[in-house]
Amino acid sequence: MALHAWTVSSCAPAEAPAFLIDGQLLGPGGALPLPAHRLLHNGWGRRSATHLVGPTAKETPTALRLAWFSFAEDRFYAGQFPLPTAALDALLARGCTEPGSDRRLPWDSLIAGVAPGGAVALWVAARAWTREVATWRARQVDLPWTQVLDNPAITRATHVARTLASASTPPGALREAASIETALRRHRRHPWQPSAHGAGVVVTRIVLRCWNGEVEAAPVGTQAPASAAAASTPRGLRAPPQSVTLAWTGRDGQRRGAELGFDEAEVMEGLRAAGGLDGTTPMQLDLRIEPGGRSVRAALRSSRGALVLRETRVHVHRLSS
Repeated sequence: MALHAWTVSSCAPAEAPAFLIDGQLLGPGGALPLPAHRLLHNGWGRRSATHLVGPTAKETPTALRLAWFSFAEDRFYAGQFPLPTAALDALLARGCTEPGSDRRLPWDSLIAGVAPGGAVALWVAARAWTREVATWRARQVDLPWTQVLDNPAITRATHVARTLASASTPPGALREAASIETALRRHRRHPWQPSAHGAGVVVTRIVLRCWNGEVEAAPVGTQAPASAAAASTPRGLRAPPQSVTLAWTGRDGQRRGAELGFDEAEVMEGLRAAGGLDGTTPMQLDLRIEPGGRSVRAALRSSRGALVLRETRVHVHRLSS
C-alpha cells in the first residue's frame, strides 16, 4: 500500500455527548492515538481536535480501537473494529474533486465517531466534504468511573446531569438519540437525488449534509421541476438528508442563498412513503425556489406521489457579488 498524508479526529452527536477514554488507529506502523480524555459533542461526522503526531505520510490503518462513556445512557462502550483497508487505501489514493473545478483534493483526515447504542463510524474528509467509510457496533462494558472523572467530590450522577444540561438538548431528543435504531436508520441509504429549480433561476450551488455525517456538493445548473420520469434514473444511494445549502442567481441578477434544515422524523417518514415497502423506488428531494426568491419549498417525490416537507426550517439571504 502507498503512503498517504492524513490526520485523525473524533466526534459524537451534538445531542448525545460522549467522553472518549481511548482511541487508536492501528496499522503496520503501529498505533496512532486519537485525541482522547475529552468530551465530544461536536456533531456526527464533524472534525474536532486533531492529533499531529507521527510522520505526515502514513500507511493505511487496518483497525480502529475505541473506549468511551455515553452520557445519554450512562454507559461505557468499547471495541476493536477491522477496517476495509483495501477500499480505504483506494479512497485515500483517489481523493476527491473540488466542487466547481477539476482540481483534486486529498482526503486528508480520518474521523472516528461514537454514538449511543454503541454505534461507531469512520469517515474521510477533505475541507468541507465528508464521506462515510464504514460503521460498526461496540459492546457495552464496565470500566472504572475514574476513567471519566477522578474527583470523589462530584458524584457520577451529578456529572452526568451537568453534562447533559450543558448540551442544551430537550429530554425527548436525548431519549431518541439514545436509541441504536436512530443510529442505524441515519446510516441506511436510499435512492434519492436533489433537484433545485425555480422560474428564471440559475442554481449555482447545492451542498448536501446527510444524517450519517456525509457532506457532498451535488451537480448544479438550471433544472426542470421533478417528475416521475426524471426520478427514474437516480445518481446513487444516499443517507437521509439533514440539511441543504443552496445558492442561485435570479432573473434580476440578484444572488441569493438559502439554508434548509429538515425535521428528522418527517424526512424518515417521507423516504419510507415515497420509497415503497422495499425502499427501492427512486426519489427526488425537490427544492423549489419560489417566485421572487423569498422562500424555498421542499418535497420528496417519486412515482408513488409527493410529500411536502412542511417542518423544514428555511433561511433565505442575499449573497454578496
